[in-house]
Amino acid sequence: MPAKKRVKKKAKRTVKKAAKMKVVKKSPFRWVVLILSIFVLAALVWALQREGTMILFMGVFLSVIALLKIADLKGFAHAFMMYDIVAVKSKAYAYIYPFIEAAIGIAFLATWQITAAAWVLLVIMAVGSIGVIRNLTSKSPVKCACLGTLINLPLTKFTLFEDLTMVVMSLMILFF
Repeated sequence: MPAKKRVKKKAKRTVKKAAKMKVVKKSPFRWVVLILSIFVLAALVWALQREGTMILFMGVFLSVIALLKIADLKGFAHAFMMYDIVAVKSKAYAYIYPFIEAAIGIAFLATWQITAAAWVLLVIMAVGSIGVIRNLTSKSPVKCACLGTLINLPLTKFTLFEDLTMVVMSLMILFF
């Protein structure tokens, strides 16, 4: 049998095998786990070297999350307006929100105006939590904008956990 025919036959068998294989859908949450794992690892390494780990962690986290949102600003704003109680009433807020997060992140990283940044973060995350709770109780499926829209995630209890964790961390900065 000529070499060309053998190659063609083998290619056909490979295609048939591939067609029989089940396609496993990858969970969108793998991105969340990956990103959070990187942040936790960075925070642990920093904790071994310096004080102020939580502020650094929050600075890196907020900065990266803001960049993910800014990468598709229009998509983020549209998704954010579906559940945030302020963004529903103000389209401008939906567009400005990632830049507010970025500014807070940069302030934390630069250790500049930390108290003011913590107050702003406390307010926006507490207000954001209200919108998330409203949406979760209504059980209407909405795309989560917490990591921007480049990563397709549904709005879940994890979103609420993220917002409330930032609220608690802001309170720790302000009062402890």
